[in-house]
Amino acid sequence: MGLNIRDILKKQSIIQLTLLKVIFSILAFLIIFILFYGQNFWEKQAIKFNYDLLLSISSVQMRVQSQISTIEELKKDKNLSKNDRILKVDGIIQSIINRNINNDYIIGH
Repeated sequence: MGLNIRDILKKQSIIQLTLLKVIFSILAFLIIFILFYGQNFWEKQAIKFNYDLLLSISSVQMRVQSQISTIEELKKDKNLSKNDRILKVDGIIQSIINRNINNDYIIGH
């Protein structure tokens, strides 16, 4: 003798059954609406994040290209050891990255 839904529904009045159907319909509509709207929201956020990241990367790329002659001079300097060259180039790149206008994201190399 388990719980039988048909027996419970037979004992309910027509008004109660109609109200129950309306409530379930509204609940189903809200769940579907939230799922579609939520998916759309996160897609828009992903596009915005990618766009902001592209702008940041483009800005860093332009700054690195403006410093490319300095980096090339460091690479050709025979007086510096390999580690010193790496540290100086890293310092140049870090200063460029740290000067990034958009501080919402952390950019590393």
